Amino acid sequence: MCLHPSKSLSPLKWFDIFIVTVLMFGEFIIRSTQQFMASLSPSTLTNFAETRTNVASDGAAYSSNFTFQLMMLGITFLYLLIRNYDFKQDLYAGAGLF
Repeated sequence: MCLHPSKSLSPLKWFDIFIVTVLMFGEFIIRSTQQFMASLSPSTLTNFAETRTNVASDGAAYSSNFTFQLMMLGITFLYLLIRNYDFKQDLYAGAGLF
């Protein structure tokens, strides 16, 4: 198994799919799991000022997530280029939909 195969990689291997999934969704899977586990513990009362601060910073969080996702998309694209993935293949040929 070579990182950069000489022949173009048309279908992705199982480990390629796993790596792309981890790159694209790993951070959000971990974050949502942590939030779910935190929601299972008994909650404490939050004061009003803390709630207002959290609501005010939500817009910045969306911007940060978007920037992070664009960065991970670039890393994923770079990984597929290194793996010599065939981006020119027919999109619908392998899907069997049409």
